[in-house]
Amino acid sequence: MATPVPLSKTIQPICIPPYKGETEGMLTVTGWGNTMKHKMGSKVLMKVEVPFISDYDCRYDSEYYPSMIADSM
Repeated sequence: MATPVPLSKTIQPICIPPYKGETEGMLTVTGWGNTMKHKMGSKVLMKVEVPFISDYDCRYDSEYYPSMIADSM
């Protein structure tokens, strides 16, 4: 962020649990991002459950080009 966010009663940091190396099961993804191409982001927090897939499957067995998937993802 360009500037610090002032903390308040309604704005607080959260604790993120450490990564434990799980490689199976379902994951919960949340966000306000776009739900359709060329549309604005959601006004409400959205949530979806998705299956874990390996880095290899994500890069090579998907409809996206491998170069679009960064090592940090």
